[in-house]
Amino acid sequence: MEDFVIKILVPLIFFVCNIFASEKINVSVSVIPQSYFVKQIAGDLVNVNVMVQKGKSPETYEPTIKQLQELSNSKIYFGIGMPFEDAWLDRFKSVNPNMQLIKPLPDGILDKYNKKYDINHHSHHEHSHDEHEHHNHPPHIWLSFELSKLHAKQIADTLININPKNTQIYKENLQNFIDKIDNLYNRFKIVFADSKKSFLVFHPAWNYIANELGLSEYAIEEDGKEAKIAHRRDILEIIEKNNIKVMFIQPQFSQKNALTIAKEAGIEVKLADPLSYDWLESLEHFLNEIANN
Repeated sequence: MEDFVIKILVPLIFFVCNIFASEKINVSVSVIPQSYFVKQIAGDLVNVNVMVQKGKSPETYEPTIKQLQELSNSKIYFGIGMPFEDAWLDRFKSVNPNMQLIKPLPDGILDKYNKKYDINHHSHHEHSHDEHEHHNHPPHIWLSFELSKLHAKQIADTLININPKNTQIYKENLQNFIDKIDNLYNRFKIVFADSKKSFLVFHPAWNYIANELGLSEYAIEEDGKEAKIAHRRDILEIIEKNNIKVMFIQPQFSQKNALTIAKEAGIEVKLADPLSYDWLESLEHFLNEIANN
């Protein structure tokens, strides 16, 4: 009988325990870069469901019935501050009342950030009253070295509260991720020191990065709409005045207007995806493009 317990039941008990130990936490996020953040901190300890899928624009997003069904399995939802969240986050919560809803960084934090960097100084576009902003703050906080670290800590703290047995893993991974962010920032802070470089984009997504690195972002898009003729003339003057050689366009938006302006100005067009999964690599590539042009 004892042999039976040792040979059969003990391995079975370990097997069952391992199954429960290996259960993953289901997490939902608004945009793809958040999925990268969660994976950097939790690795294989989580499954991540992304609402705005690849190639889709957060500005025009509405969830599918299938996505709403998938939310029912999530323990956590991490918001980021995109416009659609104002209309949908409470409805997401109603689909799964047990899901912990983590809202975007508080306005108070963003207010302090804006005062620190004088956010409007380095971003040249009519965007301050635009529908793309969350309480007058641009929503692209993952495109900021400083704010992305705060969001990463927000993710880690939430995971620790829900799954404290893996606290050490989350803390170590968070620190490693923050170190990578700091290394990238320090490198490009040197690259762009006193350069006062300007860059041109279609949709103004990189204004936080511009603030932090002393760059100037110019955008073709006006108030979430394609540029009017008068604004196009201004853009052409900006291109010439700032010796801009490249225009960055995003795959989530129509490229027709941007390509017309680029052709008229005689400048190159390159793709830059603010919603890429490989966040660090994508950001490094984008900043290298600015530095080299």
